[in-house]
Amino acid sequence: MWLFSSERVPEPEVMQTPEEALHYEETASNAHLDRIDNQFVDHVLSMGIAGTILDLGTGPGQIPIKLAKREPRVKVIGIDLSREMLKLANDRARREQVSSRVSFLLASASSIPVESGSIDLLICNSTLHHFSDPVQVFNEAHRVIKENGVAYFRDLRRRSRLLHPLHVAFFGRKYKGLMRKSFEDSVRAAYTLPELRQHIANSNLSNARVFYPDLSHVVVEYQNHHVNHV
Repeated sequence: MWLFSSERVPEPEVMQTPEEALHYEETASNAHLDRIDNQFVDHVLSMGIAGTILDLGTGPGQIPIKLAKREPRVKVIGIDLSREMLKLANDRARREQVSSRVSFLLASASSIPVESGSIDLLICNSTLHHFSDPVQVFNEAHRVIKENGVAYFRDLRRRSRLLHPLHVAFFGRKYKGLMRKSFEDSVRAAYTLPELRQHIANSNLSNARVFYPDLSHVVVEYQNHHVNHV
């Protein structure tokens, strides 16, 4: 069984130094990663949800800014625990002239500083593996989204020991140096589908779907359907 399992190796939850933040922003602007981000944004927009979107672990803010530029009916809030990341995010929002509809908050995904039932769509792109307590994050997602609101988490896929070298060689083939190391570290830190299903079962998102949308990602998707009690 050793070949068919892999131990999760957590990554730090916060990038605090200016150097780490700048490196991450440079990584996020890589053409290959930009295409992957655009695929995520395309899917989010295909949901047709207007209103308030909340992005967990927003980093330098590329996802909120892309959403605001493409859909004028949305307001986007990004949260992150890194002051340095949020400085870059605010600077980028001003440059892209979307500051009126995009805002950023220094906050934890485990304790989101917004009112209950105030969010139309909660999203999280390739950040779930940074969270040490995913059950609490899922509980907070359930708390903040509106009735009929949606939560959508997409993260990297962690393979077995046997498949891990092939997986990182193929999906990391366009990365070099620190970017390649960052990708490999993130894959090792990712939650497997069974792990996520267990965390979901222990959370208030117990009816969420957990699935592989492609060969390199795993998704948690939840819609907060209102139930009428007789």
